[in-house]
Formats: sequence, structure tokens, C-alpha cells
Amino acid sequence: MAHAARPGHTRVRPARHEAHDPARHRPQATESQALQLLFGRAQPGARQPCQSPFPRQSAQPAVAADITEFRIGEGKIYPSPVIDCYDGMPVAWGTGTSPTAELADTMLEQACATLKDGEHPVIHSDRGCHYRWPEWIRICERHGLTRSMSAKGCSPDNAAAEGFFGRLKQEFYYNQNHQDDSIDEFIDALEAYLVWYRDERIKTEYGMSIRRHRQALGLMA
Repeated sequence: MAHAARPGHTRVRPARHEAHDPARHRPQATESQALQLLFGRAQPGARQPCQSPFPRQSAQPAVAADITEFRIGEGKIYPSPVIDCYDGMPVAWGTGTSPTAELADTMLEQACATLKDGEHPVIHSDRGCHYRWPEWIRICERHGLTRSMSAKGCSPDNAAAEGFFGRLKQEFYYNQNHQDDSIDEFIDALEAYLVWYRDERIKTEYGMSIRRHRQALGLMA
């Protein structure tokens, strides 16, 4: 059972404010070093971007893809989103009961449908087989996406997606009891949460939801 990928959005974790942050006393990283930390090392067929992935006036310069797992009494559910690194919005997502290549590919096609003319973002992922199979590569090539992959065994390289999953599980899963939900009930609840996360959840940095912030910038209708 699979559910089609749907467009959506989310917010970034608020900035941390601490009395002492050791990172402030370290030498500032160069752009290439920062890109390496954000997107991992170059892999065969998956290039390292050579320019900054965060232009100020455009969304979707770089996106991250991943799949995570939820367990309930009736079985397992796998959401597969594409996260926009510009502001943390999940551009599209699919949900299924098996982490298949079809789930990932369908979600990527839906995400690509949101691109404007001339937008060709970096698409970053871990080294999962979904992101190395021929159809995923064909979709990337067809839409002019630059593939980037995490270093082997280095999940922090995909921090944009991992951070999103952390917030999703903390707010939607761990704080609620879904064990008696049916598969369909759980997926409907997950869909409702993601829509709320996109439209209503306040991002501290903006003082409004990401959707409203994008609308204020003229990046979204």
C-alpha cells in the first residue's frame, strides 16, 4: 500500500542560545569546507556543488531526501520527504508500508514538479540503494539535478533530513499514542500534521510559518 507524494512544507529548528558555544572560538570554515560538512564527500556520479547552495532570494537551491520508519500496532509506515535546505520546508512527501524505490521515485517526481524554470537544485541523500538505482538517477538527470551523497556511515552529512525527522518524531510520534491506529488512520494523521507544520507552525526566526514567510517574500502563492 502506497500513498502518492504530496506537496508540503515545514520549519527549521529554532536557533540555540547558549552562554558558551565552543564553536564560536574555532577558525571559520571556508566555503568548500562548509559544503563538505553539509553535503558529504564527493561520490562517483554524485558531485560536490562548487557554489554556495544558499542564495538569499531563491528557494530550492539545495534539497535533501531520506526515508524514515514509524512502528504502530498494525505495522510499519515509511514517510519519504524532500526537504528544502533554504528554509526546511518539505517540498513533497510520499508514504507507504514498505521503503521501496517506487516510493522514493514518486516523491522525487512530485518535488521536481514544483521547480520553476531554470531551477536545478542539488539533491542530497544518504547512500541508500534508493538513491543509486537507475530510475532515481534518470529522474535527476531529466530535471537537471546535481546529486550529492553522504560519506559512508556519516549520517550528520544529511543533517537537513535527519533534523526534520527528529522534530517530526518528537512532536507527532513520541508525544502521542498511535499504537491502536490503523495504517490508514496513522497516515491520515501524519498528513494532517505535515499540512499544519507547513501552514501554521511558527518558526522562531521568522515569527510566522514558513509558508507565510515565503508568501511575504513572493516565493510562494
